[in-house]
Amino acid sequence: MRLVPLTSEKFPELLEFEEENRNFFRQHIPDRGDDYFLPEEFQGRNEALLMEQANQQSFFYLIVNEAGQVIGRINLTDCNWQQQSAELGYRIGEGSLGKGMATQAVDLISIEAQTLGLKKILAYTTNNNLASQKVLTKSGFQFTHQASEPFLFLDEEVFFVYFEKMI
Repeated sequence: MRLVPLTSEKFPELLEFEEENRNFFRQHIPDRGDDYFLPEEFQGRNEALLMEQANQQSFFYLIVNEAGQVIGRINLTDCNWQQQSAELGYRIGEGSLGKGMATQAVDLISIEAQTLGLKKILAYTTNNNLASQKVLTKSGFQFTHQASEPFLFLDEEVFFVYFEKMI
């Protein structure tokens, strides 16, 4: 498995991955909406991400398996160069769950973050997403706190839980 920087040439593969996993993802995170999957909208949104990347505000990667298939995506966003920190985000396709791919990808992005000159990675998930919490702790993240205010997701009251990792 390896991380491949997002480029416009990878947009078709990314769109295919997002379409194949849309129903799975919407069970765990808010859906991106129908417009996201329209070719012009998809290209526009991802070109905006590439602009963030060019400005070193964020860094976006595809998680690719040994066969060259996109199995996930992972990113470092909201880079704060004064504090040498960034926020981690990732999603793994349903067919690659339970194989250690998320943990491996988080470990690889931690190395990449260090190479970029970052010292701290921040992450958050929901209190009911135990799999994501496990990935973070296995990759050396420490729980810092839980949000004081809940929110409704799929008719369930949940809280954000926050983690950080010094690298």
